[in-house]
Amino acid sequence: MHVLAADGLVPQFDLAGPGGRSWPHFSPDGSRIVSAYENGAVMVFCMIESREGLDRIDEIAAVPGVDGLYLGLGDLLADMGIPGEFTGPEVGDALRTLVDVTRQHGLVAGSGGAPSPQLQLRAIAAGVRFLMTSSDLGLIRSGADRARRELLAGLPDGILADVTAGAEGSR
Repeated sequence: MHVLAADGLVPQFDLAGPGGRSWPHFSPDGSRIVSAYENGAVMVFCMIESREGLDRIDEIAAVPGVDGLYLGLGDLLADMGIPGEFTGPEVGDALRTLVDVTRQHGLVAGSGGAPSPQLQLRAIAAGVRFLMTSSDLGLIRSGADRARRELLAGLPDGILADVTAGAEGSR
């Protein structure tokens, strides 16, 4: 099993209109001038975050230049009217659909939004190979919480009482 890791570089991207075309890559395939190496390094994932997207997943997978499909579970569940129901059968059904369609089109299956390692492992077991294990907000919160705990653990005894008393006296 290979699990992909990636850094982010998002070129200009416009959705195709009727009869139009959409190229999320750099020139000559797209509208930005960057070396051919850059094009080889760009992977394009379309995010599926609604019932409509899931219903049209095969159509989305057929778009030229798409390398993978990414199932945003949190937003998908919210759109389905069952926010936070990560252990429900809808998640398993959506993951199976994602993996089946990406295999048929030779694309990479991706997913994110599952809030625990157990649920993330479920996605991997289903065939997901690009996995977002946390959101930017989640990483910021956990980092800030860790820094706060470390700071509080290093404070001398009684210092918080002194700070609180000083703050109240200045009001």
